[in-house]
Amino acid sequence: MKKVTNIIVALLFLIILNGCANSYPVTFDSYPQGATLIGNGTNYGYTPVTLYFDSSVKDKAALSISHFSANWASGARTNYGIIPVKHFPNGVTQTVQRPSVPGLAQDNDFALRVQHMRAAQQQAAAAHRQADAAEDLASAAQSQAMAAHNTNMILNNQLQQINNNLRRGSTQQIYIMPNTGIPRWIPVMPR
Repeated sequence: MKKVTNIIVALLFLIILNGCANSYPVTFDSYPQGATLIGNGTNYGYTPVTLYFDSSVKDKAALSISHFSANWASGARTNYGIIPVKHFPNGVTQTVQRPSVPGLAQDNDFALRVQHMRAAQQQAAAAHRQADAAEDLASAAQSQAMAAHNTNMILNNQLQQINNNLRRGSTQQIYIMPNTGIPRWIPVMPR
């Protein structure tokens, strides 16, 4: 089940990557970072944030992103402007400066907290990936142990048959198959 989930996640990732490759990326940044990016009433998270616009944007001379704003914890706010797409055909990072209004210390402190939160999220994601890898390794080891157990059961059954035949005075010889180590019966022709 886990392998099926991993395959589905990988396919979705490839689809997203393909979609991103055919789009126009704009990274919204701010100084200081950690401002909330708002566009058309939608909260996109804390700067820096990358949004992917339709690839048709590449055909335009400019892209207006003035309906996006950086909103700091102190209440300071700045709108983004216009991107000259022809100068940046593969995407762009737009950084806005916080206006010179009171509350800079509060915004710097909040930017630091956002940075710590993102670092914690990255550590948690890395720990999750490591746990998944350990689970996959344990599953592979369990499969190998089960295969070894099954092989041992087969060999034990064959050895039991050999012992039973030897007790009855069988006219068969034991032959160990090359490269496999598996015993096989070979009938002995009476003389």
